[in-house]
Amino acid sequence: MKQAQEDLKLNVKDIRQDPELEDGVLSIYHAGIILFQKTPAYKIIGNNLKRHYIMQQIPLPKIEIGKNPPSE
Repeated sequence: MKQAQEDLKLNVKDIRQDPELEDGVLSIYHAGIILFQKTPAYKIIGNNLKRHYIMQQIPLPKIEIGKNPPSE
């Protein structure tokens, strides 16, 4: 694997060697997991200019087929 990283010229850092970096990465990861589980968001795009775009699913109303609507 190390050779493949070198062949592709990847700069890979083991975050377990830097506790502060590991804490930051895991905090962002867990915040994202919670966001995707608890909201209708399914895609987030952000940049260094503090601009962001969040795509959300629109919940559709439940439709029951074969049942008559309630009578008034």
